[in-house]
Amino acid sequence: MSISTSQRRDVDDAATPLTRVAVPAPDATPEAFLSACPSPRGFWQRDGTWNAWSGSVIGIRVGAGEGRGPIAAVAREVSLRVAGGADEDPPPRFHGGFAFHADHRAAGAWSDFPAARFDLPAAELIGGVGAETRLVVTVPGSGGPARARARRRAEALAGRLGAGPAEGAPGRADAVRGRSEPVSRDTWRRGVEAALEAIRAGRFRKVVLARPLDVALARIPDPAALLLRLRRREEGSFPFLFEPVPGSVFFGASPELVALRSGNRLHAMAVAGTAPRSPDGAEDERLGRELLDSAKERTEHAIGVRDMRERLAALGGDPEVDEQPHLLRLRGIQHLRTDLSVRAGRGHGVLDLLEVMHPTAAVSGYPRQPAAAFLRERESFERGWYAGPVGWFDAAGEGAFAPALRCALLRGDRARLFAGAGLVEGSDPEREWEETALKLRPMLEILAGGPEA
Repeated sequence: MSISTSQRRDVDDAATPLTRVAVPAPDATPEAFLSACPSPRGFWQRDGTWNAWSGSVIGIRVGAGEGRGPIAAVAREVSLRVAGGADEDPPPRFHGGFAFHADHRAAGAWSDFPAARFDLPAAELIGGVGAETRLVVTVPGSGGPARARARRRAEALAGRLGAGPAEGAPGRADAVRGRSEPVSRDTWRRGVEAALEAIRAGRFRKVVLARPLDVALARIPDPAALLLRLRRREEGSFPFLFEPVPGSVFFGASPELVALRSGNRLHAMAVAGTAPRSPDGAEDERLGRELLDSAKERTEHAIGVRDMRERLAALGGDPEVDEQPHLLRLRGIQHLRTDLSVRAGRGHGVLDLLEVMHPTAAVSGYPRQPAAAFLRERESFERGWYAGPVGWFDAAGEGAFAPALRCALLRGDRARLFAGAGLVEGSDPEREWEETALKLRPMLEILAGGPEA
């Protein structure tokens, strides 16, 4: 495993000391920050705490099949060269993500997204519910001159940030001017039937078959406006956005976490089993009860819990697991959710947890290898970063990653949306198609900018 040759030059550049300065930015919003700052830029939010970032002081790029091992080592090396920052500020964070398949090659629509990419930002806006909003700037160099330069940049940027952008382009319900299904209903039906045949033959117990939806837009959306709608609509999810180059944006709102290290514990979340919501309270309760009582949905969920429990146990210790699943209620959709955690062993950081966990049964299948092989056989499109882990980590091993679900890849005025369905014994092709349509709806509404967004 190694960092790619081109990235190795960037790592050598990391021998230069770095200085970090933070200033208050009480009136700034992440949307205003993204509007004011160039790519690469991105956003991540968990439980009301968010981080918007821009620029790249140090970048890590990993090519197909090179593995994740060197990434943490690079982060540790860089962290030793960073000076400054207040005690209350988080340590330097690398933001980015991984492709779903480790052998992914950056090409076609995914040409700006290698097998893995992480950036130590030049500027970050950090805030959240009940927290002071702070702007952090990192510059090359050390000592008084570097600190003065970083402070000037931070104060100048903070002075430009005010209210977030209005809900502009696309901004109207007619902004989606066309859509196409790269995977037809008939192709989907044959894929589901092939999966059920493989399940009955004992090849695997579950597989997550996905399909894309291509959308043509009337105009090129503003990423900051998309983020504003995303955060307003998808409360309770984990919103993310990543724009490596201008006009190439990957964004979404995942319902779950695949890996989290906080303090001395490692956490994961099993989310599987799906039902719609209803605006009528009584009907919504009925749908939730049916989901909890469904043998098919409980079977799918139990497979995911077993998968995660086994993987957490492989890190040592006895995982703590919720006794029963509970309902995860999101806008328009609800799922079964079970939380799991284990004490972090010596040297186990979030990337170690991620190495064990991805891909989980929730995004690939169970057992892992035969399910992944089936997806390679049956899926006619490139997943790219869809269902791959996106998030952040620091040199101490802290970090959080969500599988990139409920997401879209935007290139200019064209978007490709993705959704998958977990297939187990008893799955029905038509019902699974409708489930994927339900999962595609949030991104469609956000892109359209209609009343539901």
